[in-house]
Amino acid sequence: MYTNQSINTKSSKYSRLFTIFMCLMPFLNIYGTHMIPALRIGEVVMLIVICYIFLFRQKINIYNDNKFYWIAIIYIIGISFILTVVINTYSISDTTIRVFRVLFYTFLALNMSKTYFDIDIGERLYVVLSTVASLIVLIQFLILQVSGEYITFILPKMNLSTNHDTSEQYFAQIAHDLMWYGKSTRPSGVFLEPSHFCEYAIFSLVFLLFSDKIKKNKLLMILINTIAIVISGSAIGYFGLLVIFFIWLIEQMCGYKVNAKIFILGIIGVILIVIFSVKFNLWSKAIWRLMTINSTESSTGNLRILRGFVIFSKMPFLYKIIGMGIGNFGAFIEKYNIVTYFDATLNRTNEFMNTISVILVSGGIVGLCLYIFAIFNIFRKANRIQRVFFWVLMVFLLTSNNFYKESYMFTIIFMTITNNKEEKSNDR
Repeated sequence: MYTNQSINTKSSKYSRLFTIFMCLMPFLNIYGTHMIPALRIGEVVMLIVICYIFLFRQKINIYNDNKFYWIAIIYIIGISFILTVVINTYSISDTTIRVFRVLFYTFLALNMSKTYFDIDIGERLYVVLSTVASLIVLIQFLILQVSGEYITFILPKMNLSTNHDTSEQYFAQIAHDLMWYGKSTRPSGVFLEPSHFCEYAIFSLVFLLFSDKIKKNKLLMILINTIAIVISGSAIGYFGLLVIFFIWLIEQMCGYKVNAKIFILGIIGVILIVIFSVKFNLWSKAIWRLMTINSTESSTGNLRILRGFVIFSKMPFLYKIIGMGIGNFGAFIEKYNIVTYFDATLNRTNEFMNTISVILVSGGIVGLCLYIFAIFNIFRKANRIQRVFFWVLMVFLLTSNNFYKESYMFTIIFMTITNNKEEKSNDR
C-alpha cells in the first residue's frame, strides 16, 4: 500500500500552496508565456512554487519508490537525445521542450506530490473547480441552444498553449465552427477543447463516486459533471463515463457500501440525463463518434486511436525496437517517408495519436515494455480508489494524446498518493 507522506505536512503553508496551484495548473496551462512561447503559465507558476519551497523549506523528496517508472521515462528521454545528436535533421528545440515537460511533470507527480500534495485539500478543491467548470459548459451550451450565440470564456489578447497561437485566432476558429456546425458546435467552457475539459472533469467523478470525503451536495455535483461531459461531445468523455459508471455499478451490485438513497437518486439522475440527451440529440452524436473509429470521416476515433499503430507498423525494424525518441516525430516521418490513409485530413507530420502510441513510437518495444511493467507495478500496490484511476489511465492511453499534459500527470498522482483509510481492508 502506498502511504501519503503529505500527511506529515498537510497543515503547513507549503503543502497548501503546492496543492492549490497544482489543482489550478490545468487552467493556467491554457495560456502560454510571452517570454518563451512553448512554456505554459502553469508550468512557470509551479517552478516558482518549487523554488519557494526549496528556499524556505529545503526539503524535496528526491528518492521515490516508483523507480521502475523513472527507468522507463529516462530510457525514452535517452533515446530522444541520442537520435537527435546522431541524426542532425531532428529538432533539438522540440526535443528539449518535450523532454523538459516529461521530466518536470514526472517530478511533480512522483516526487513533489508525494510530500507536498495534501489529498484532503486537493480532492475537495479539485471537485469544486471541476463542478464550476462543468456549470460553465452547461451555461455555454444552453445559451448556444437558445440564442445561437457561442459565449467564449477564454481571456483575450493572450498566447495559447495549443495550435491556436493567440486568443484572437481561437475566436476566429470558433466563428468558423459556428458557421459550419451552428448549434452543434461543441462547448468546452474555460478550456480550449471539449476533450481538455473532459480530461479534467473525469477525475472529479471518480472522487465523487468512490470517495467518502465529500458528502454535501454530492449527487448534484455528480449530475452536473456527468451532464457537462455528455454535452461536450468528446469521445474521451464518453469512454471515461462508461468505464467509471460500469465500475461503480459493479460495486453497487456486489454490495460495497451500498447507499440505497444515493443508488435510487442515481437511477433517477441517469433517467434525467437520458431524457436531456434525447431532447438535444446528444446520443446520436455520441454513437457516431464511437462508431466511426475505423472511418476516415472520424475527427477523433481513427486519428487518435489507430493512427499511431499504423505509423509504428511502417517504422524501420531497428526503430520499432528502440523507438524514435520524443520531439523527433515530424522529422522522422519525413526522413522515412511514412504515409498513412489518415493523412488526407491531417498534416502527416502532426503528432496526433493516443498516449500509448506516443510511448510506443517514442520508446519502441523496449520503452513500451518498461512502461507497462512500471504501471502494473504501481497497480499491484494500489488501493481501491487508486485502481479506479488506473482504469481512467487506460482510457487516456487509448483515446487521448495527453502524455505531455497535466491530465496525464494527475492520473499518476492520484494512482500513487490517494489514501482512503476506510479502504485498507478492501485493497486485494
